[in-house]
Amino acid sequence: MGQDVDADTIIANLKAIYDALYLAGIKVIACTIPPNDDHTTDQLKVNTEVNRSLRYYCQYNNIPLVDFNKYLADSSNNYSSSSFTVDGTHPSQEGASYMARAFIETMGNIVSANPQLNTTNADGDIVANGMFDGDDSGLATDWTCI
Repeated sequence: MGQDVDADTIIANLKAIYDALYLAGIKVIACTIPPNDDHTTDQLKVNTEVNRSLRYYCQYNNIPLVDFNKYLADSSNNYSSSSFTVDGTHPSQEGASYMARAFIETMGNIVSANPQLNTTNADGDIVANGMFDGDDSGLATDWTCI
């Protein structure tokens, strides 16, 4: 974004990538373009159009979409808080935290809750000590170095 590529080209390229991945049996998780305070008005228009098209395309094709823009941008497609960015382009720790929330919210809608991982091998269907519990020797209990 910022390489003077028009929105239609970006959208067509993304659709081609998503379609190819789908045909290969690979699950796609898309994301919107985060805000950028250093973009020109024309670049911000491209980002806005790409994000709008992504939202529609992903909804229509049942593709999970992590909407970073929703969490970070103001109505002008700039960062909604200066604390969300370190340089106008890249997220700060706080901005990354909001991006993580967006990801977790999206994934929570498509991945069911997973109970605690097994820590025993009582039924014999996992490798011995799969949690790698052990002492300070560097090896998990019941494991040996070959």
